[in-house]
Amino acid sequence: MKKRYDPVEHHRTTQPHAGVAFRSMVAIPVLLLIIGGVIVTVAALAAAGYMQPHWAALLGGVAMVIGIIGIALSVADHRRIRRNEAHWLAENKDAAGRGDADRHGESSPGPNEISARPVGGPSGAA
Repeated sequence: MKKRYDPVEHHRTTQPHAGVAFRSMVAIPVLLLIIGGVIVTVAALAAAGYMQPHWAALLGGVAMVIGIIGIALSVADHRRIRRNEAHWLAENKDAAGRGDADRHGESSPGPNEISARPVGGPSGAA
């Protein structure tokens, strides 16, 4: 069976999806499309400001098409990543929901238990 490309960091205990948009190779062109849509939108607004209604309408339409395509591809990539993550979790049921404490032989507190970890203030100091 072909190995699936999975940009999710399963070894992280917190925020396994952090940076997925930059690790997923599909997301780079999608981000460029969305950025291009924003740039064309600014150009359309500038054309409207210079009283060029034909250019404003043309650039506005192009911006809408680029934006819709970019957002649709982003949603499709997000669904693909979630599907791959569900597939990984199905194969690795024993690793799902485990934190660092579980990996080191300690038990982690339950949802109604108090953690013994110090809580830092606004500056992050304990």
